[in-house]
Amino acid sequence: MDLVANGNLYEFKTASRTPSQTEADTSIQLSAYAMAYQYVYDEPPDNLYLVALVKTQQPKISVLETRRWFKDFHHLIDMSIQIARAIEHDIYYRQRESQWGCHTCEFEQKCLGFQPQKEFKP
Repeated sequence: MDLVANGNLYEFKTASRTPSQTEADTSIQLSAYAMAYQYVYDEPPDNLYLVALVKTQQPKISVLETRRWFKDFHHLIDMSIQIARAIEHDIYYRQRESQWGCHTCEFEQKCLGFQPQKEFKP
């Protein structure tokens, strides 16, 4: 967490493009921070803010407000369990929703072309 102030949680990023509201609303990192905040303060943060310092020809600051709900925490916990199980079974877990980092990965074509017969749920 970069900043906690007045019941709000802020995450600062640098970016080459302006992030979308969907990126703020589905950020796993923000979900984890919100869950940690709730654990420490015994209440959810009022709001979460994704503050992006956008490095374009005309630099700007983008501030996106979002919230987290029980379903977001459930998703975070479920995904964490899936990843732990995949690691235990020496299986690669791919983040299908965001495909974060895929465009810079040397295995992108093989990975995105891979269609498993069923979801991994040991």
